[in-house]
Amino acid sequence: ELVKEEILEEVLKEAREKNEELKETLTISKPKHEPLEPEKEFVVEYTIEVPPKVELKQYKGFTLKRPKVEVTEDEVNREIQDFLIRNAQYVEVERPVAENDYVEVMFTREGDEEPVRALIPLDDPEYAQIFKDFIGKKLGDKFSLTLDFPDSFPDRRFRGMKGEFNFEIIKIYEQKIPELNAEFFKKMGKPETYTEKEFRKEVEEYIKAQKSRASQDVLSQRAIDELVKANPVEIPENYLMLRVDQYLAEKLGGTRITKESLDKLREQVKESMKNQIAFEFIAKAIAEQEKIEVTDSEVEDEIRRLAYSQGIDPNAAVEVFKKDQNKLEEVRESVLRRKVIELVLSTCKIEEEGEEEETEGETEGEKEKSEQKVAKPESSAKSTGKKTTAKGTAKKNAEVKKDDMEPEKEK
Repeated sequence: ELVKEEILEEVLKEAREKNEELKETLTISKPKHEPLEPEKEFVVEYTIEVPPKVELKQYKGFTLKRPKVEVTEDEVNREIQDFLIRNAQYVEVERPVAENDYVEVMFTREGDEEPVRALIPLDDPEYAQIFKDFIGKKLGDKFSLTLDFPDSFPDRRFRGMKGEFNFEIIKIYEQKIPELNAEFFKKMGKPETYTEKEFRKEVEEYIKAQKSRASQDVLSQRAIDELVKANPVEIPENYLMLRVDQYLAEKLGGTRITKESLDKLREQVKESMKNQIAFEFIAKAIAEQEKIEVTDSEVEDEIRRLAYSQGIDPNAAVEVFKKDQNKLEEVRESVLRRKVIELVLSTCKIEEEGEEEETEGETEGEKEKSEQKVAKPESSAKSTGKKTTAKGTAKKNAEVKKDDMEPEKEK
């Protein structure tokens, strides 16, 4: 078997060296072949997906809507309330469980040998809905509940579980929310002269900065959507599902999930992932046409930025990434795509949402003409499958099948 694998690897390597189009591959299937016999010619077949050829139709001059950035008094009040709750203290009490309490329990379910400790935050709507029967329970109470936890439940220990659970109330904590006064500002490190008005202004500016970033993200995504619509790219199916599964594996981690739920998630993610992959190919084509490049210093700056945002030593992060060429290239491609979007946006007409579609004095005919500025091509970028055949001895030669645009479907 080891000799057989070495022969097949050599066959694939030689075929890819001879065919330029096979040097950059997305996926490679398992080899299909007849039984191998010494010194006898044989045929081995691989299905290989290669990047689609992208024909750029349009990537400049789109008309895009940017979400307005406005901050209301209600938003400031909600943010302040959330801030106060995050700074709340939790005091142990001996009364029955009430709304917004934190309840420490020991729980078991059928088949468990040892009870497990858990803290139930009843100020969280997801917990409050599931554990609503905790209200009124007292310290030391032991009781059973039949519960059905969704796959998205915050505590991974409960996700997707259903059945009877046994609980014992160990401790009850009451939430004490601080008041917005001089004492609280002092704990925040503010000067004695600091006022509530100044605090509200800071909160307003914080919300505005958050919403501005979100608005820019929406604008960038709308530019991506226009690029994908204007420059159709057919994504190889096997590669698409590979990326979907990689994404879900990263997001779900070790979370237990039913096959039915996983299949639903795959379908939900599939379309957005298809657009993301299409944009990656389009961005690469634009970068080549516009001669956009990313320097090593730009890659290192991006690594430092990402590390800083996650509370990691930026310089240490750079050193770690330098040891992994694949990670470095991922960062480089990410920066490249961002630079492409910056180029595209610099050529677009950007309007704020809510602006009048028809300016005063503009005729319907002029309006129709302006709306036709962005062409919407219907053709797709395609490359046809090719088959290359080579004959020789059983040590090296094979037939290689390349099917880049119409791979065998996977579900």
